[in-house]
Amino acid sequence: MKKDFLLFICLLVGVFQSKAQEMLGMTQSNYAGINTLMVNQSSMLNSRNWLDINLIGLDVFADNNYVFMPKEDFWIFDLLSSNYVPPKYGKYERPIMVADNSNLKNAYINQRLNLPSVMLANFTEAYGLSFSYRTAVSGRRIPFDVANFSYYGLEHAAQQRIEYNDNNFSFAGISWGEIALSYATILKHKRFDLWTGGISLKYLLGTGGGYAKINNVRYVVLNDSTVDNRNLDAEVGFGAPINYSTNTYPGPGGLFPGRGLGFDVGVTFIRSPRELKNIYRDRLCSQRYEDYKYRIGISLLDVGRIKFASNAQKHVYDNVSHFWEDLDLGFDNLNDILRDVSQRFYGSPTASLTDTIVSVGLPTAFSLQYDYHYDKNVYLNGTAIIGLPIFGDVSVERPSQIAFTPRYESKAFEASLPLSLYNFHTPRIGLALRFYSFTIGTEKLGSLLGMTDFYGTDLYLSLRLVFRKGECREPKSSTPCGRLDFE
Repeated sequence: MKKDFLLFICLLVGVFQSKAQEMLGMTQSNYAGINTLMVNQSSMLNSRNWLDINLIGLDVFADNNYVFMPKEDFWIFDLLSSNYVPPKYGKYERPIMVADNSNLKNAYINQRLNLPSVMLANFTEAYGLSFSYRTAVSGRRIPFDVANFSYYGLEHAAQQRIEYNDNNFSFAGISWGEIALSYATILKHKRFDLWTGGISLKYLLGTGGGYAKINNVRYVVLNDSTVDNRNLDAEVGFGAPINYSTNTYPGPGGLFPGRGLGFDVGVTFIRSPRELKNIYRDRLCSQRYEDYKYRIGISLLDVGRIKFASNAQKHVYDNVSHFWEDLDLGFDNLNDILRDVSQRFYGSPTASLTDTIVSVGLPTAFSLQYDYHYDKNVYLNGTAIIGLPIFGDVSVERPSQIAFTPRYESKAFEASLPLSLYNFHTPRIGLALRFYSFTIGTEKLGSLLGMTDFYGTDLYLSLRLVFRKGECREPKSSTPCGRLDFE
């Protein structure tokens, strides 16, 4: 039963309003090394590390504003108990409650696995090579009636025999492998001021992706098996590594039916408390870390798209209608479903299929960062991220947010306390800790501690090998230069 409950949670969280998190407690640090590429590529040059090797990094996030469990009924560690039995709620005895309001629902899931990667800072330049596997899913402006029918099914009597007229909402999702080459350099150096710029060029291998864009749907659900579809103006596209007729894996497009290109670009301005000079040293490990009064960065993140030109389908429903009786979508495969839908709306099983190439845009965003060195080991950071859905047939839409993150950082220990507003209105508090070799953090501390209703949770971690600037060993050492730590 616990397994079914976990699957149910994952499915619902994947459909309804999940807000992104940006690992703010890990990426803004001067000890972040290669992890800073996730927010600003030019920051590689001002890292405290001259060589940074990522061993593993993980970011798992889920949150929603539609389904939840009351805090008195659930704690995240309940899932570790083999005896845990989730409660049931409401007329339909579902294991989760729903928010009873008519607000539009927004969705976003962001999961990331950072594989072994490396960053090298060489006085006035820095280089990076990184590998990751990512998943991003969004749903924007989802009407409450669509959300409720998705959750309860057509038997939801409270919404039957009512005409709904919904406009302009969408779903999009992609999973992809990412290979990124990064470069940063000094753009301008003048006494107390330093300008740096950086870029990451990405090759993208799409394992699967798709979207549904609904311009208008007008309908009435008469009972649990009859829907009067009075108008449908929509487009659906997808590409996946399966055979749509036999459900076998992989499909005719192989494991990676999608390909794409993308890039990140960033610029940072640094104001130093002392004059910047003597940039060059005799050895890489003897580079001097330059502290600052403040630094300001701007960046564009995840610019690009993935095109599925193999084993892909695009279906268009151009202001069509159909009175659907005895509705049953219990088909054996996806092709059977789509052909039946096309037959009902157009009178032909293939009329809705208009293309075999589909593209899905990355979760593009603009970011602004400000970091102020308050006192000794104390820093104050402000970050804003604005989603920009601009590529592909439909883009995964990244939620906007603003955050304030005070942090204490030293070589041995670091603590950050991200305070954020997701979509500029939902407050969150997080905590990130680094102990030499290991970083772990969350931006939903309340749900982990059972202090708030369970709308979701998140966790990120990082383990790296680092060589600090200004720490060279003697030549007789087996390690030619640099202090070796894990982080």
